[in-house]
Amino acid sequence: MKRIPVLPLLLTLLLALTACGSTAEEPAPAEDPQTAETQTKDQAEAPADQAEDPSLARLRTEIETTGNLVGAAFLGGLSEGGQEAYDELISAYYLDAWPFLADLDWEQAAVASGMEVYCVVPRDRDSAVTVTEWVMDEGNDFQGEAGRVLYESDAGDPVLLMGNVSDILPNLRVTVTAPDGQTLSWSPCLSLRDGTLDRSAVEGVFDFSVYPDLPPEGIPDYSGDWAAVDVADGEGTPCTCCLGLVKDGAVDFFYYREPGVILARFTGTARDNPDEGAVTLDLYLTGGTLLEEGAQAYATIGSYRVELADEDTLFLTHLDGDPLLFGLEGKTVTFTRAMG
Repeated sequence: MKRIPVLPLLLTLLLALTACGSTAEEPAPAEDPQTAETQTKDQAEAPADQAEDPSLARLRTEIETTGNLVGAAFLGGLSEGGQEAYDELISAYYLDAWPFLADLDWEQAAVASGMEVYCVVPRDRDSAVTVTEWVMDEGNDFQGEAGRVLYESDAGDPVLLMGNVSDILPNLRVTVTAPDGQTLSWSPCLSLRDGTLDRSAVEGVFDFSVYPDLPPEGIPDYSGDWAAVDVADGEGTPCTCCLGLVKDGAVDFFYYREPGVILARFTGTARDNPDEGAVTLDLYLTGGTLLEEGAQAYATIGSYRVELADEDTLFLTHLDGDPLLFGLEGKTVTFTRAMG
């Protein structure tokens, strides 16, 4: 019987096992502790270390010194959202007063149905902000309840909002919680009295809106109450149209076929566009038999040329967008100053 040499075989096996064990137990390269600490610190401190736009910092200071929790501004109306439309909207009046608005990204806006554009700014940089749809209908007896979440952040950044088909039934809800636990919930909308930001139902909101005079310096004063009779509507029926223009930009428009029976009443604001020689009317259906009979509230935005023939005669010519009445597209309506 042939003998197999055992010792050389055992030595070979032992060397093989030792080599395999060395490969399996080789430690991975250690991460530089200083590099890891720096990355973690940078990620944690980056938001706090970033310097704010001076105008935004100034606004936060004004919010605090006036004892408020948030600042809000009505920026105007847009028929469609988007960065380009937003940039054009704020270029007229806001960039001189609040330059930080130019840095806001429309992609981060909270958008619902409607045309009113607002900006909300928390007092504190690390406030939590949530924007939801605000649902008011027969299902909740028009008491209002939060719907879909449109925006959520705990960084305290300014946020843009777009919505409100009707100022009677606003459809946005903003909730801001400060680091000290103070909380404010509010539905931004415009006052039906004068077209300014409505803060009558909430405390803690600082209004940083810019309200241009109507008309601005150098433009004839066409403020007052005006009436136009025998204006044919889209059905060819004669109507009486009444238009109220206030220097602070508030607008009131209504029309009727029979005295005392207002078919529709619109309130809103006027924005002067001196470069175009036009005025933009942002109006919202707020009353009249149309609403009482179940019509849906809606908004209109139209551009007009306003001319004074004399102190008691005003020509209103539709240029673009929605007319005051269907059937008046591109037409001129003659108003006379209402007496008394």
